[in-house]
Amino acid sequence: MQLNKLYFSGIIFYTVGSELFSSSGPNAVYSAAFKKCTSNQKVMLIVIVVDKTRFLFKSLIFKLHARIIYTVIVAYLKDFKFL
Repeated sequence: MQLNKLYFSGIIFYTVGSELFSSSGPNAVYSAAFKKCTSNQKVMLIVIVVDKTRFLFKSLIFKLHARIIYTVIVAYLKDFKFL
């Protein structure tokens, strides 16, 4: 019974280790692609523009939600004569 657990653990550690440290594993492929993307100025410009655009949209959506919540609260308070 103990030998089966040890054997199974060894297989798991070998599989995970070979995936992480192999030159053709997903981690190595991702690292190589990341280096290529960060060295290309056009790609970095697109990433910056997309990130800033996403930030602006998040900001606008937050302001819209805040305005809607404020309007609902004011209407609620007016209904109950608090304002």
